[in-house]
Amino acid sequence: MIIFLYGPDSFRSHQKLKEIRQNFQDKVDANASSISFLDGAKIGIKEIAEQINTGSLFVKKRLVIIENLFNNKQEKIFSELKDYLEKQKLTDLEDRNVLIFLDGELNTKNSTLKVKTKTLFKFLADQKLSQEFKNLNATQLNNFIKTEFEKNNKKISGMAISRLATSHQGDLWQISNEIKKLIYYKTEGQIEVEDIEEIGSRAYGEDIFSFTDVLGSRQKKVAVKIFEEQISAGIDCEQLLTMMIRHFKILIQIKSFEGKKTPSTIASELGLHPFVVSKYLTQAKNFSSAELINFYNQLIYLDYANKTGQKDLMNGLTLFLISL
Repeated sequence: MIIFLYGPDSFRSHQKLKEIRQNFQDKVDANASSISFLDGAKIGIKEIAEQINTGSLFVKKRLVIIENLFNNKQEKIFSELKDYLEKQKLTDLEDRNVLIFLDGELNTKNSTLKVKTKTLFKFLADQKLSQEFKNLNATQLNNFIKTEFEKNNKKISGMAISRLATSHQGDLWQISNEIKKLIYYKTEGQIEVEDIEEIGSRAYGEDIFSFTDVLGSRQKKVAVKIFEEQISAGIDCEQLLTMMIRHFKILIQIKSFEGKKTPSTIASELGLHPFVVSKYLTQAKNFSSAELINFYNQLIYLDYANKTGQKDLMNGLTLFLISL
């Protein structure tokens, strides 16, 4: 069985992955001994086959999760993997193994694919259990916020919903964290705008974007200070990591346009506000293209190492900031 989860909304794709993994543990393998995480950016077809075919005396099925496959620089893996999946008949929904591909935004104006890569993308996207997670529009975002509170038997006013949605630029990682804080903070009655202001949501929204701006200007001491303040305020490390990955990804895209196109043209092609593009262009000048790619890859690896239990995320992020 093949499941393909992708799209720019990494919060909902990760939530879906978490749901599938928990369901697998509940029904198949409570100890998670047959669940494997693979770094798709560095993996080869041999390692994938080994993980899929590794048997167990106690568990009949295996769950193999491959993240960021489309960041892999080995072009041959895309055709090799497609052939392998077809020959192994892993597209069969009744197959005993579950293979999950988790990636970000793919095959769009902001994230184009090469011809060879597109073949595998189309193959995976055509699977019955493929799901694209696009960014929510304003109405969907408001409904998401309302539903999250309802799940916890909490009520929130329409004005408070709007404040949450607009204060965090639609970032569900941030919004989810604020929702958790509000649920614990407001024990009785309906949640209002005043409650959001009381727990410092607006200040957080300003601080977090100051944090990414500081990253772009390579002010390591200030970055570490803001990072520590955010952690002390109860912000999740994974949320900060996701924002950092996104920030460096955009910087890489902006750097590739440097000196070749106007800010307005770049804004149109990347779907960003011209003011945001101008800010990124200034920040991109502080890095070489090689440095940006290196920092981005470090963050991707740190994400993988954290999920597989190989590294402590807080220590890893602190060391990363010091290395800027």
